[in-house]
Amino acid sequence: MHGTMFKAAALRLAKAWLVCLFGSLLQPQRASADLLNGYLEWDYSHLQSQTRDATGTSGAQKGDGLTQKYSLMLNKSFLPLLSLRAGYLWESDRNWLTANGSEARSSITTSLPSVDLLMGSPMLNASLGYSKRKESDSTAGTSLPDRYNEEYHASLGWRPEGLPAVSLLLTRINTFDGLRQLEDSSNDRATLGITYNVKNLDLKYLFNYNDQKDRLLGLDVSQLSHTGTASYSGQFFDERVSLYSTYNVSEQGTATSSSGRGMVDQQLLPFSGLAALTGPGQQYVVPETATLGSYPLLVDGNLDKSAGIDLGPQPGPQAKRNFGFDFQNPQTTVNRVLLWVATSNGQRLPDAIARQYTWTVYQSQDNLAWAPVSTVTGLTLDPFQNRFEIKFAPVATRYLKVVAAPLDPAQVPPGIIGFPPSFNLFVTEIQAFDEVPAASVQKNSTVLSQMLNTDVKVRLTDSPALYYDGSFFLTSSLPNGFTKWTVSNALMAEHRFNDWISGSARGAREDSEEPKGHRGAFVYSALLRMAPLPTLSDTITYSGRRESFQGKTSGADSLFISNTAELYQGVNLNASGGLSLSSTDSGARIRAYNALFGVNLKPRGDLSLNANYSWNSSLATGAGISDTSISTQREDIGVTYRPFTTLYLTSSFSLLQQSGKAGTTFQNYGINWSPFPDGTLQFNFAYSENLASLNQQKSKMLTPGLTWKITPRTTLDASYQRLNTSSSSGTESSQTISAVLRSSF
Repeated sequence: MHGTMFKAAALRLAKAWLVCLFGSLLQPQRASADLLNGYLEWDYSHLQSQTRDATGTSGAQKGDGLTQKYSLMLNKSFLPLLSLRAGYLWESDRNWLTANGSEARSSITTSLPSVDLLMGSPMLNASLGYSKRKESDSTAGTSLPDRYNEEYHASLGWRPEGLPAVSLLLTRINTFDGLRQLEDSSNDRATLGITYNVKNLDLKYLFNYNDQKDRLLGLDVSQLSHTGTASYSGQFFDERVSLYSTYNVSEQGTATSSSGRGMVDQQLLPFSGLAALTGPGQQYVVPETATLGSYPLLVDGNLDKSAGIDLGPQPGPQAKRNFGFDFQNPQTTVNRVLLWVATSNGQRLPDAIARQYTWTVYQSQDNLAWAPVSTVTGLTLDPFQNRFEIKFAPVATRYLKVVAAPLDPAQVPPGIIGFPPSFNLFVTEIQAFDEVPAASVQKNSTVLSQMLNTDVKVRLTDSPALYYDGSFFLTSSLPNGFTKWTVSNALMAEHRFNDWISGSARGAREDSEEPKGHRGAFVYSALLRMAPLPTLSDTITYSGRRESFQGKTSGADSLFISNTAELYQGVNLNASGGLSLSSTDSGARIRAYNALFGVNLKPRGDLSLNANYSWNSSLATGAGISDTSISTQREDIGVTYRPFTTLYLTSSFSLLQQSGKAGTTFQNYGINWSPFPDGTLQFNFAYSENLASLNQQKSKMLTPGLTWKITPRTTLDASYQRLNTSSSSGTESSQTISAVLRSSF
């Protein structure tokens, strides 16, 4: 039924598209010039490496790789608003490797023809396109079946002034191997979006159709969803009252046709994305206790745009990245996560590097205490899409997160053909699924969910400024009957006592009703700011919470003091510290202290010195368990010197001490020299050295490079890299010579 409805709707939309298309083409516009361009790129690399482990066993390998790329693109205008873009990309990757006397050869050939017909004007734009990616893989003289990814796509955008804006996207993706024995699937998608803005009211409607067919498993899953959103914001009574409200309702229907084989993916729509971003003051977040904050970029549906979380190689102790979902419903079942990534250079991450990452999945019901679900290693990217697939045993939870750490440069396998040793790997999107056997899924199912969020703020007095802040949140879903609402009533005050003292305070009562019962809490905070001098500032913050749930109480209070001072020009100090006391409903009491001191010296414009000291300590008692005390101290000293714009030197030292563990030291040294940055012939020299007392780790990297701009469109890059690493488990040394010739027209 879904398929029939979709085909009828698509036919009507296609007729409308043709009418709009030819109407717009008749408008007088200026045609753009035709353009034919392309490029060729040859990339050669030679690698030699030797290893020796702690037992004295040695190994050696050497390899050569050659990558060739040829691209041709045509942009041609037929009419003022109509143009054609056609292209062809051919790429060949060949590798010859000798390891411990054994030889291996492999090659991958990729061809990608594409064609797009484009029409555009400020009011109306549309496109039709087709592409077909083919990959041929040969290893050790054995050819694997060719792999194909075929895509048809069409889009339409209509933005009339004063009327609703409409966007339509239709795609069909066929994925199969040459013999159609390993994979033979198709995916039809249709997305229709309508937006309309009327003064302070925003109205949105989104229609999604998704039909997935797996012919080898005899599985057909079609999903049809409708989502409507209304948002209102406004101010009244001389801007003394502000109101914001949004209502969202969504219905998703799923029809499954299966012979009983295979698995069915049911994508979960989280209430929000979450993340704990790590910075200088948060580098050692403990995954079991890290509280994640809202991070919408992780679930905004954009699979290509960076969400700002980088997993690329970084020297020294690695800060773990925590990111995940809030499903709102504590009984949400999930067993699969897709993690979409993108490299900074636009290339696909090689599997040899992808396998070095470790992914750990955690679950939680309160975003405070996290329990590990599964740890997965050795994953590679999807052959056609830049994503990791993380599978684990089903869990029922409200919060779910993935924890990973950026790679240490020593973990990056050296000499990967055509891929740099230093790169950024950005997380672009995360998606959660409940994957279940097809035979266990109802043939037809419907899920209806809705969410209402309203905030109102009233300015009661002007001096001191006193505000009322109220909010109401409601979420529900059918047929599981899940409903939760939250009401918050708060009073806020702000006042400036004189030119250098100001303060604010807030007190609130929060009540919520959820399936497990009623939850009530008093929340309070106060802030005092003092700035007696332009170069001196102090802040004192106090906050607390008292909560009751299911007849049990819990609470938390914290006091934090922060000070910054510029004693002299180029001499800056900062000092902060605080304590927190908390109690859980199980009777546990936790007392935590932290302090941070730092100094930044800049005696001259080309020289900078930084020193920081941090201390954290916590003591947990009660709840029938033995007292637990944990303390951490960290000292950091860093110096950077740039005597010339072409020369940069850096050095740093760190000491990390944790209770019950031996102290660990980290030392980093680096130099970068580019004597002729603007010439036709450019030289670059880089050297870095990293040492860690843990396992006696040491790495040294030497990288001279040369760039020759033969013509404005032809460039030759050549480089040499020598990397030596050692630790208590063994040593490794490698040398890599690479050259890249690129010419475009």
